Amino acid sequence: MRATLNDIAKRVGVSKSLVSMYLNNHKLSSKIASETKSRIDRAVRELDYRPSFTAQALSNGKTRTIGIICGGIKNPYFANLVEDALDESAKHGYQLLLGLTRWIPEEEEKAVRSLLNRQIDGLICCIHPEKNSETSSLLLRSRIPVIRLSPSTEFPSVCADGGQAMEDAVSFLASRGHTRICGVLYDHSEWPEPFLKACEKNGVEARLFPQDDPMADSYVEQFRREHCTALIANGVPPLLAALERYPDYRPEVIVGYDDYTMYASFDRIAGGIYTDSCAQIRMAVDLLLGTLEQPSREIPCRTSVPARFLSLAEMKQRQSRRYGVLAPFPIYGKEMEKQ
Repeated sequence: MRATLNDIAKRVGVSKSLVSMYLNNHKLSSKIASETKSRIDRAVRELDYRPSFTAQALSNGKTRTIGIICGGIKNPYFANLVEDALDESAKHGYQLLLGLTRWIPEEEEKAVRSLLNRQIDGLICCIHPEKNSETSSLLLRSRIPVIRLSPSTEFPSVCADGGQAMEDAVSFLASRGHTRICGVLYDHSEWPEPFLKACEKNGVEARLFPQDDPMADSYVEQFRREHCTALIANGVPPLLAALERYPDYRPEVIVGYDDYTMYASFDRIAGGIYTDSCAQIRMAVDLLLGTLEQPSREIPCRTSVPARFLSLAEMKQRQSRRYGVLAPFPIYGKEMEKQ
């Protein structure tokens, strides 16, 4: 049978409350004799004691578990994002539970409800539910802190501040003679508005397209017909793959990238808007755990991680310094580390 606090107390010859005080790192546990602590530690090992998270939750109202929800982890960006969230949570003694929607909007509510049923203390949300959807309502009613990794008017968010980086990217393309730039950008990201503003400031015609994987080939056909010579895009692998199928069409491309995803050797790329996604997810975890440990500590409505524009040469230098290798297109951060 599973060992209990009573079993440890009997083995050591002390009270159950003293054992609980020590194992839960109570502020008074510092007064327990070192010899007694050692005997408790030895009993824990010998009895293979494992704490009951359900019992802990009932006693203090916390499970020391947070959730993260995203579309899927076959996409290496999200796989690495979740791994860094897991590492950061573990540093603070928290478990991380993962919810997946498989990019199906109808699955969002189920994934959120499943995490909430497991009594998570807080949630990092990488999906983008409609504002008035049942998923959003469920999150608002949950009474746990929720942090989004994209702009939100309903929840605190940790986002990349790409305003200056976007202006630098558009200015760079304008200096190379481009007069019409197409932006292929996620609607829910923080990029579309800075893109339009930067194009207006630089006197460049802007064409904005929603990032949509199934539309990649039709987009390329349209770019060719309109003689668009430059693109700025985030979530770019399908678009770059589509461009490969049109060897006679060679626009200069500015990509969104981070240390999870590198495209530096793809010959159409002229530069990138770099975001430190590792810092972004770790900041989100730290803010979430900070308010869990100190409920009076409010999470800011919006926390920004600065993005910056890098030329292709600077992208290659960064990639070479970090990994010591130039990657074929496309390759992802954690895969490169294994090389």
